[in-house]
Amino acid sequence: MPYLSFAAVCLLFGSNFYLMSLSLQAFGPVAVGAGRVLGAAAVMLLLWRLLSPTERVPRDKLAGCLGFGLLANGYPYVMQPYLIEQAKQIGGGAGHSFFGMMVAFTPLLTIMVSPVMLGVWPTRRQLVGVVGGLGFMALLLEDGSQRGITPAMLAMAFSVPLSYAVANTYLRRSLSDVASVPLSATMLLAPAAVLLPLAVSTPLLEPISLAGPAVRQNLPVALAAVSLLGVLGTGITMWLFVRMVQQQGPLFAGMVTYVVPLVALSWGVFDGEQITTKQQIAIAGVLSMVALVQFGSASKQAATQNAGTEGARRAEPPSPREADAAAGELGELSASVANR
Repeated sequence: MPYLSFAAVCLLFGSNFYLMSLSLQAFGPVAVGAGRVLGAAAVMLLLWRLLSPTERVPRDKLAGCLGFGLLANGYPYVMQPYLIEQAKQIGGGAGHSFFGMMVAFTPLLTIMVSPVMLGVWPTRRQLVGVVGGLGFMALLLEDGSQRGITPAMLAMAFSVPLSYAVANTYLRRSLSDVASVPLSATMLLAPAAVLLPLAVSTPLLEPISLAGPAVRQNLPVALAAVSLLGVLGTGITMWLFVRMVQQQGPLFAGMVTYVVPLVALSWGVFDGEQITTKQQIAIAGVLSMVALVQFGSASKQAATQNAGTEGARRAEPPSPREADAAAGELGELSASVANR
């Protein structure tokens, strides 16, 4: 069963970028994001009702949860279809698969922001992984620039995994004690409240290229794509992923990081997109850096648990070795919560 969940998460999450491309035939980026949030919220609210009706988000955590939702589920859900639409208009061969690969950087960026937000510095292995990952990101960005992707678009593409990294770290720091299903459902309410009114404000969105096509094409296909994107690609995927973390541990769940970009690339090939050699080298390099960061994390997680138990018995501050084990746990957790 866990392997079926793993395969489902990889397939569904990796297919989201192709679904966004199909949705843009009839809807603008804001409408796509709103439909995605709405479908996912419906799933999570139903699961909340069925699985944990008595659990609640504490009042003192509610504001942070809503803000976390805007950062993790509002901004990326609009920015990703916007970038896909802009790339289509440029016509340089880059498409949804190019932006689907960007999610692979989230674990490494999570390690980058952890010193500021968590006060946990990366280990030497993690630092090598981050620096190497940034080098391969530069190669990917160069490939995009050669295919007509502007520097502004590249910066916006980079901002999506960065927003995930900041949100993941905030989740770890401030919301880790909140029950997962109520948290997931509540954090979808804020982007829904913002995006749904915006989606019908066409005069406001037209000047900034967020209103969608003047003439809708393939409306049934676009509606089906938005529905699948919200219900399956986001709602069910989020629930399955959280279950994998809870039942199999973050290391097992974090392995989806290796597969999702490959699924996104496969959809790009299916859709006739041009997949360059630089793209292939860049994604292989990034995934190797993620593997480097995660290597040995299972033993470090055990060391962290043992260190925590021993530290509690001694009532003493953690030793440098224990702090290093905690940093190893951070690397594992950053990979596990990267995919939404």
